[in-house]
Amino acid sequence: LKPAEAVELVTTELRHALRSKTRVAIKASAGLGKSVVAAQQLIALPDLGKLYVDIFVPSRKEQLETKARLLAAAERAGVKTDILVIEGRTKDNCTEFEAANALSGAGLSPSKMLCKTDSAQCRSFEGCPYRAQFLSKRPAIRVYTHAHLTTPRPEGLPASDIAVIDESFHGVAAHVQDGIKTRDLA
Repeated sequence: LKPAEAVELVTTELRHALRSKTRVAIKASAGLGKSVVAAQQLIALPDLGKLYVDIFVPSRKEQLETKARLLAAAERAGVKTDILVIEGRTKDNCTEFEAANALSGAGLSPSKMLCKTDSAQCRSFEGCPYRAQFLSKRPAIRVYTHAHLTTPRPEGLPASDIAVIDESFHGVAAHVQDGIKTRDLA
């Protein structure tokens, strides 16, 4: 396929998948513009303000790039939407980062074992910057890193209506759900 034809095919596939809420995996050459097309198609959804959209990208840098891409698409389309970048635990947003990191590394949930248990809670629980980013339960576009693919959904946050996984995630997720339509454009 020529690049312009591939972009049109990606656009058509994404538009259909997003509007019908079907699963699709698109594999295409790097630099083709899949992420730009995805942003444009998400912003074009008529009921976007009522949807819980999760986007998963490989890194913090790509989270910020994705947010900027979505904001630019929204501005061009004259659409207002909430776009929230969800950070993982860091030394800056978690006073118990070392312990939380050790628990995560062992495959355990810091939220359930460190932040708050039946008998105790972290000394910073009420004003925790990490937890604060999950307080909003309103519909929005939430941009996570791939690391969040294997963690439990934040408590009280409704299931996503649409989930977009940008770039290869096989190193993070050992399996993919059945029923995903694969479209190879490489």
